[in-house]
Amino acid sequence: MRASLLLLVVAPFVATAQAPATPQEFVLDLALEVGQVRLVTAGPVRNVICDQPGIVEIASTGEGNGFRGLAPGGTSCSFTTADGVRRTIRAVVTTPKKPQDGQASPSPR
Repeated sequence: MRASLLLLVVAPFVATAQAPATPQEFVLDLALEVGQVRLVTAGPVRNVICDQPGIVEIASTGEGNGFRGLAPGGTSCSFTTADGVRRTIRAVVTTPKKPQDGQASPSPR
């Protein structure tokens, strides 16, 4: 009986300790270069919060909304989609790669 009682007391704490704070299906790893825009959702977004301002910004594209790399570094951002789901991204922004000798540089947009 003591073992059963102990199990009833301890089991709820063990179950809650294993639950992730943010469901992984809502976390998106985003790698981009300075100036590059990556689409993250087709609909509108609101309540955008980034841990490190100045690394990325929200950018509207013809296909939806994304993030634009502003400066090299990393940050986590979250936003709310049109259907009310809170999403999180982990963004890593790098300096654009220089073209190799003999290769044309990319045309400006």
